[in-house]
Amino acid sequence: MSQSQPSPGSGPRLPVLYVDAEVVEFVSTDTSGETHVASRAVEGQGTIACIVALGQLLASLPRRPRACVVALGPTFVRHRLLTLPSLNRRESKAVLQRRAAQVAECDVADVAFTAIGFGVQDSEVKGGASEERWLVAASKRSELRELCVELERLGVRLRRVVSAHLSAIVAGQNLRGDRAKAAIVVSASRRTSSVAVLQGDTLHGENVLEGDVRTQPALAMSIVQEIKSNDAAWRKAHRGGAIEEVVLIGLPPERAPLFQTAVQAALPGAHVILADGRHVESAPATIDAGRLRMLEACREEGPLQLDVKPTLPWQPRKLVTSLACVAVVLGTVGLVEYKSLRRRERAEMLALQELRTRAGDLEVLRDANTRIEHKAAALEELVVRNDAVLQ
Repeated sequence: MSQSQPSPGSGPRLPVLYVDAEVVEFVSTDTSGETHVASRAVEGQGTIACIVALGQLLASLPRRPRACVVALGPTFVRHRLLTLPSLNRRESKAVLQRRAAQVAECDVADVAFTAIGFGVQDSEVKGGASEERWLVAASKRSELRELCVELERLGVRLRRVVSAHLSAIVAGQNLRGDRAKAAIVVSASRRTSSVAVLQGDTLHGENVLEGDVRTQPALAMSIVQEIKSNDAAWRKAHRGGAIEEVVLIGLPPERAPLFQTAVQAALPGAHVILADGRHVESAPATIDAGRLRMLEACREEGPLQLDVKPTLPWQPRKLVTSLACVAVVLGTVGLVEYKSLRRRERAEMLALQELRTRAGDLEVLRDANTRIEHKAAALEELVVRNDAVLQ
């Protein structure tokens, strides 16, 4: 059974800024539901060229976004499924860091990575030694920080920094009808197409095919064959259990229906879901409905969405503002404390005055008692003399 799944709702959503070595792209939806799309080719190579293109793109927008999701292409972030021996937390982190550096192709000291574990799989326990599966997203820390710092300097607040590639898998996962079933998510990016196998919230496997289905129509048949191979492998590993859902996302609109039909013919028992994109008249020619759907996917959230945003240094303006806020807070606290101390001082002074008054009263009473004692003594002497005379 085939089904088309509409694009996300038309309400205002967080803008997306896509960055890769060849192009930077932007998509936002305003409060009226209108979608705005823009792109800028990157001229030159390296992070600096991307930053220049980003500045030009943001300057061309009618309204610069205050905050956005930054989606990184494979130039800046890569992900990989890893299988590691079951280790304690510290050992796992050290091994993951080394493997992440290999994924990002950089030194261990320069790698920034985020990972989630899928636990020990029954099929991976061999000879009593258990193994654990991990999904790792890795970047070169120096490049990532430079890019994010410049975006912040341009006035863009980064809500999340994600992998555009992983975001497509997350979007496909969110379109599934029953996550307990085994499923395949096919996503078509600019330079590659991904065929990912999922069950529940676990990514069991992924194969990436090089090429763009927009410019290489023959690639579609390779993707269909990959889907069939994954279904056969799943049946073999799970005692006849089959792939029951297939989600297609990012396909060019003119080829998507035919591709959906071909997938349905390859897996007759599967539920095939086509994530339709929306056509935007004002969008550049390089961003068709399928590409727009991939950009919108970067807003998606889910267990497989890994945020790779680095820790950024304080910006001067932010530092001044923060110091001013601290000064105000400390000044307010100091004023309150001063007033409190003054109140306590006045209370202590009143108490001291009262004690002094009472002390004065006690002194007068003591003098009176002394005089009475003297008179009592004189009276006693008089009584004694009178008794002597009477005798």
